[in-house]
Amino acid sequence: MRNSVTNFQLVIKAYLDELSQIDEQFAVKYQSAEKSIEECCAYIISEMKKLAQNGGMGATDDEVYGLAIHYYLEDELDADLHFTNSVSIVSNQFIDLTEEEKAEAKQAAIAQYQREQLSKMQSRKKKVSISKTDVQPSLFDF
Repeated sequence: MRNSVTNFQLVIKAYLDELSQIDEQFAVKYQSAEKSIEECCAYIISEMKKLAQNGGMGATDDEVYGLAIHYYLEDELDADLHFTNSVSIVSNQFIDLTEEEKAEAKQAAIAQYQREQLSKMQSRKKKVSISKTDVQPSLFDF
């Protein structure tokens, strides 16, 4: 299943693969078993979140690729590499999906929609619960 984060990872990986074929010194760092494309993309997102204003951030390709290269070249990074899926990534790169991948994405979207609707229905049921209140008799009621 591919989502916007996975597509983002594919675009970054393709760029870094190409760079590693051109630059032998980078290729050595890029092959490190201690680093991964998932953590690289999490690092990029983490750095972008630091710069974001009002919940949004735009960056050029060079800025994003520069962060990816930085991730692989630095031995120690001070970043939160765990992010939630609440991040929305828009890329100017086109990823061509196979028919099977399109079907998987459609099924995933349907499942996510169903979970959201079920969650809404369950939260409504919780709100509707009737609580019993004890009424004390008043001196003025006869």
